[in-house]
Amino acid sequence: MIEKKISSGSARTVKKFKLNTDQLEIGMFVCELDCPWEDTDFLMQGFTIDSQRDIKVLQARCRFVYVEIVDEKCIEIEKRATGSPVTIKKRISSEKVNLKKQRPLESEIQQASHSYVGAKKAVQSFMGEVIRNKSIDIQEARAVVSDCMGSVSRNPDAMMLLSQLKNKDEYTSQHSLNVCLYSLMLGQRMGLAGHELETVGLCGMLHDMGKLRTPIEVLNKPGKLTDEEFQEIKRHPVHGREILLSSEKTVDQEVVDAAYMHHERLRGGGYPEGLTEVSISFHTRIVTIADVYDAITSARVYDGSRSHLEATRILTENRGKEFDEDMVIRFIAGLGLYPPGSFLEMTNGEVAIVLENHSTSRLMPKLLRVMGADKTLTEERIIDLADEPRDEAGQRYAVASVLPQEAYGVSLKAYYQRGLFANISHL
Repeated sequence: MIEKKISSGSARTVKKFKLNTDQLEIGMFVCELDCPWEDTDFLMQGFTIDSQRDIKVLQARCRFVYVEIVDEKCIEIEKRATGSPVTIKKRISSEKVNLKKQRPLESEIQQASHSYVGAKKAVQSFMGEVIRNKSIDIQEARAVVSDCMGSVSRNPDAMMLLSQLKNKDEYTSQHSLNVCLYSLMLGQRMGLAGHELETVGLCGMLHDMGKLRTPIEVLNKPGKLTDEEFQEIKRHPVHGREILLSSEKTVDQEVVDAAYMHHERLRGGGYPEGLTEVSISFHTRIVTIADVYDAITSARVYDGSRSHLEATRILTENRGKEFDEDMVIRFIAGLGLYPPGSFLEMTNGEVAIVLENHSTSRLMPKLLRVMGADKTLTEERIIDLADEPRDEAGQRYAVASVLPQEAYGVSLKAYYQRGLFANISHL
């Protein structure tokens, strides 16, 4: 057994156990295999066992695996003696992580859209208050986050899909909202709920308010920054902390910390203070991963967007060094190999948009076909790869490649504006 401590304001010990695959149970978090990940159906390096199918796949490929247990999250493992079977005990608790989707995407997308539009307007309003040197209404901000949290809890894929409706001219407000949504998704996977999950969403929403005091010509400079300009950028966490502390209402310390520390790194080298692991709070670690992922995958005035795979590669290569290892694994597992809003080209040449992922069939998402093999627009059709559908030639649908956003002139925003997502249950 290996133990490691996670600083989160309270003692959290992560224990890693080696288990034979006949000892696995639903709900366990698998962090290592006895074979390469690419030899299995689980391309995400780390996942929660959601079904007996997951266990059967592991048993077919592996003799043993390593599972991680956070001792405060209601799971105990006791070793009775060397070489003896491992006994798993689960205690019923209101804090137990439940990642089952409570509502189908078709039912949730309309409410999620309403929440997303309202939250986006609210973030822009908060930014306007900061620009006018006024205080952010923290109670209103928390209410907005609570609305988003409800949707993420019911079906996170709906909000993840909407998070891809990006406009580089509105980067700062969209980034703040997306980091809020990603933080909620990751927080839920880390076992947060209720007020604590709401707080981590608030951390994400308000983490970058300090940039509103950075000169716009520096913030949006298309070329390389001078040393002086970079020092100006590095002051935005300090500005963010000042803005939140000057609020008329008391702001949670976690929210202030996230604004001030989200550019710090576990092994040092970040800014503004070069803090290390022991000083970086639990909530801040969540926001940092969400912030980095959205920044990499978003087009900005001074930089283009990069793919989901590139972003997850960067996070994976730096887990345990710059970013919390356990959180990176759970974040990538939450997004899946094909995140909602991704464009895929199928082996028959057709083009489709990912609508949602299945927790028990991670490589077989639900899609919206939008182009035929000749790359011309066609009648939209729902294709659920988990049902093993076949195309007109009788061949099974399979993914050939992930396409960049707006490949072949297809725009995710155009389908959203047509109201197609709100009516996908009729397709």
